[in-house]
Amino acid sequence: DKELKTLGKWMTGVWDTFAQVEEDEANDTKYKHIRALLYVLPISVKGLDEGLAFYVENQDSANRPRPYRQRAYYLFRQSGKIT
Repeated sequence: DKELKTLGKWMTGVWDTFAQVEEDEANDTKYKHIRALLYVLPISVKGLDEGLAFYVENQDSANRPRPYRQRAYYLFRQSGKIT
């Protein structure tokens, strides 16, 4: 499934909130983002061969390498749509 593979490539990587934090600080906003890192890594899960699975982890960059949130995503086709 070409679309599913493309979405998986777009999602995979390491992302951060550093630009949002800089904007918060520059504008003295009430809501303050933390300097967070988001890791999205493809994984293999036995029995889930029709879609794509990912391990997702959030870390506060000040408290690395301890994640404050972990989860798994599973993308697949259902009734023609990516779910």
